Amino acid sequence: MKNERWEKNMTDYKKLSENTFNMQAKTYDTDKNGKHARNLYQDIINTL
Repeated sequence: MKNERWEKNMTDYKKLSENTFNMQAKTYDTDKNGKHARNLYQDIINTL
């Protein structure tokens, strides 16, 4: 019983995480969630 409940909770958290990621991915390149990465783009391109 304990393991079943734990596995269900993990499934719920995984689904929540996936849903949150998918919602953020839609606007990642233009909103605050991707700001840090966007600030690094040019430096990384120059290094490559």
